[in-house]
Amino acid sequence: MSWWNDAAARYGPILIGLGIGTAAKQGLALNDGKAFTWRAFIADILLLGFLGVVAVSVADQFHLTGNAKVLMGAMTAVSSDRLVRAVRKKFEQRVASEIDQLPTARLARLIGGEPPQTGEDFTPLLEKIDAADRLLPKE
Repeated sequence: MSWWNDAAARYGPILIGLGIGTAAKQGLALNDGKAFTWRAFIADILLLGFLGVVAVSVADQFHLTGNAKVLMGAMTAVSSDRLVRAVRKKFEQRVASEIDQLPTARLARLIGGEPPQTGEDFTPLLEKIDAADRLLPKE
């Protein structure tokens, strides 16, 4: 069996499910009274790669096959808005918790400052951290 057949067997059902789910999502939007826009459609198409990775990961984790993979792809595409927001929120929380665990000296080196010595004033370092924090996008 060639690698094409292996890839088609593994990813084909998920691709079919992603197509069905994207069509269903557009149908739900039309049913809710939203006008079809190419911008929304292109945004959905651009998300398919990420959604495919999520669907394959979940399908492999739970050893899904056949129609279950199609359903996984479809459900991933239909719920893409919520799924992407949830994954992004979880990622941001993880990054924030890891930054909170960084030692002060390492954090100072990351933002280009000198780590304060014992007994020194932390104010200049904290000001640089605040300035760097203001550059980050806020929700």
